Amino acid sequence: MQAVEPLNFDVLHGRRVYLDDRFFGAPEKPLVLGELRARLLLAGVSVAPDANNAEIILAVRSDGVGIDRYDSIIGIPSFGAPSAATLAATDVPTIGIVTPEVAIVKETRQISFASVAYVAYWAHTGEVVARSGPSLGKAWRDDWWVLGFGPRTGGTIPPVEHRLE
Repeated sequence: MQAVEPLNFDVLHGRRVYLDDRFFGAPEKPLVLGELRARLLLAGVSVAPDANNAEIILAVRSDGVGIDRYDSIIGIPSFGAPSAATLAATDVPTIGIVTPEVAIVKETRQISFASVAYVAYWAHTGEVVARSGPSLGKAWRDDWWVLGFGPRTGGTIPPVEHRLE
């Protein structure tokens, strides 16, 4: 993950560190914290299971983690029946017909951003040991279909290979 990669943990080498994630509220928290924990371990840091067993507390925070998705089509988009919630609210009977999409050109673009920062301090005194400014990461993917053929994929996120077994 690009946002975690530039963070430097050399000053924490050989120390027992507790990763405090109380101030990290992103929905992708498990992914980002897993990557951060891996970087700590690769830097020779011993990750403590709780704050009582740690010499240093590493408080991690984020300005934001998210994915924006944009879809565009030149052609006729698919039309469908209203959702079950809409039907329940209106009590209007409808026929459950969905029309197929007829796309001459179709594009799906996804852009992801992540911002990660930390402050490390001694567990008993609260004195700062190290800190980082926000480290930003960005990745993107662009999928194109022309006359139903595709996708043609570009970007920094590789396509998923589907295997038939």
